[in-house]
Amino acid sequence: MVKSIKLVSLTFALLLSQFIQVPTVFAENESEELIHLVVLADISGSLQTVDTRELQQLIDKLPSFLDTEKLNRSKLSVIAFASKAVLICETKEVKELKTTVGSEFFRDCTNKIQSNRSDNTESGNRPDFDLIGEDTNQIKAFERGLEVISNDPENYVPVFLLLTDGALDPLDTGEGSPEADSEYERGFKDISPEMKKNSVQLFIFGFGDAKASNLSEWLGFTAERRACQEEAPERVYLNEENRTVSRLLASINIAMKQVTCGESKELILLEPGKPYLFPVSDLAESLEIKVNLNGVDGVQPVITTSNGDVLGENNFDEDCGDAYIFCYKVIEPSKGEWSATTEVFNQSTATGNSIIALEKTFYGSFKINSECVLNTLKEGVDQCTLELASTRSNASDLNIAINKVTFNARFNNSNIEELIEFSNNQLTLNAFVGEAFQTGVNELILQAVTDGFDINEQFKWLQYAPTEQWSYEVISATTTTILAIEEAVEAEEEASFPWWLLITIVTLLLAIFYLASRKRNLPFGDIEYYNNIGQRINKINHGELVREAYFYIKFTDETIDIQHSDNKNDSNLILSSVESFGMEIFTDRERRSSEVKLTFKGDSENNEKIHEVGYPDTEIKIMDKYIIKFIADEDTKQYNLEEDDTSFDDFDLD
Repeated sequence: MVKSIKLVSLTFALLLSQFIQVPTVFAENESEELIHLVVLADISGSLQTVDTRELQQLIDKLPSFLDTEKLNRSKLSVIAFASKAVLICETKEVKELKTTVGSEFFRDCTNKIQSNRSDNTESGNRPDFDLIGEDTNQIKAFERGLEVISNDPENYVPVFLLLTDGALDPLDTGEGSPEADSEYERGFKDISPEMKKNSVQLFIFGFGDAKASNLSEWLGFTAERRACQEEAPERVYLNEENRTVSRLLASINIAMKQVTCGESKELILLEPGKPYLFPVSDLAESLEIKVNLNGVDGVQPVITTSNGDVLGENNFDEDCGDAYIFCYKVIEPSKGEWSATTEVFNQSTATGNSIIALEKTFYGSFKINSECVLNTLKEGVDQCTLELASTRSNASDLNIAINKVTFNARFNNSNIEELIEFSNNQLTLNAFVGEAFQTGVNELILQAVTDGFDINEQFKWLQYAPTEQWSYEVISATTTTILAIEEAVEAEEEASFPWWLLITIVTLLLAIFYLASRKRNLPFGDIEYYNNIGQRINKINHGELVREAYFYIKFTDETIDIQHSDNKNDSNLILSSVESFGMEIFTDRERRSSEVKLTFKGDSENNEKIHEVGYPDTEIKIMDKYIIKFIADEDTKQYNLEEDDTSFDDFDLD
């Protein structure tokens, strides 16, 4: 029966295509630009042991800058250089480095950043002398960096961070020697043009004995600023105050904000006893804060809310198990000014030069509510009202957070499409005025236009949350549809009217209505779900005479749970006989796309084959971790089948 309906529907679609225009395909937006961050870390012989320790701590913080929803698919590579350059941390995506395994990998590889001095007990972790040497050759570092980015897709922006403590000295012959001048000339002749050709954004950070005049010489190796930057970014940063590595984190924070056009996550340096103040919006659905003391003893973080409450620790991920990392998480944080500080309780152990970094992460979203005024005479709408709203109830900051957001809006079945644009002074607008629909379900689909999003700098964390929009179904047998066909026919000459085609269409419509009316109730049975090693987690019984049953799957860190649901729109697992499918799991409910759908099979040949392989029930594997089955009861009297209808005993993949 299922195959028959499909065949008739296809035939009908082909015949009717003479009268109905096929909707155009809605193109996906191009991929967003991502960052490939390449760190060039100087470990030449002039490096002090304390410098290498702080350099490791600093580089360990770099993945956090790109740990945002928009940037976490960015890549990071670490190159250590002296006379030569070696890739010590192979290229990984930032989201990989934020896992437990990724964090261990990153700590292991950055541990190769070591001085070769006698006071360094870990100097053996340094790359072999033959591989890297002792002198300082930034040209070799740039050259190795170009090799690393050579296979990147076009949507990756290469960003080089040069961390160095000295001038070019490739053979220990001194700054300005013939050997140094020759290597410098090679760099400008061969390497600099390649860096510009590959649009490399170069930022230079000097520590130790580095001089501003030496660092500025490398400015000729960087490409022009990115298109999203209104002004040329600052590219040279020098620690003139205390000549340590640790203070460079604040400078890197500035550079990352510039090169990512404000999309990077901010890291804040805390100084013992000095409070850091920051605003919290009522658009934030949650706030996570991490304070990393990086081994500093004698200090204690204190986080105070706008209400004056002091937060207690909340270990929300694996990093929080570290004795020097303090974590705080708040759901729907209070609006206003918050403060963070580190109080000193042991002056002798608290140090002023170490990196004490605060990382704060806001989570919040906005949505679009839509409501249309139906025009039943035209089988369309008079107009649709679209409203921008915060996901958190009673939030008031949306108008100051949004500068402009643009969406491509369309009705998926009727080839009706408009570009809509919200602004901070217009969060509600009207669209689709006087539009008529075609036959079928006309669902409003909204797709964000990436280059049309302008979120206020303070609210870069705010995300658009796709939600289900207004829809309306036009039934093919309505008077409106018939008149439309008759009007199209009357426009032709009477002698050429294809009466046989009209008779065929009417006959097919009657056949479809007859077949579609033969509905069946679902069988009684159990939904069982298992983990990836075959252990059953639980089961839930279905025992109602209905044609559709709805369920909600709740995912936790360790397992899943399935519960009955009364609302089809809220469910993400559906058991159905109405559309001739058995079980359907949605992975993107708003777009109505399913990960997998299983259909009932009605012909005896397929049923016999299924019984032969012993597969009488419906089974879905989801997320490679869980299996969900529907097992029908053996008694078929409850199914309320018509005399010629097929059994629900067997299912097969569609």
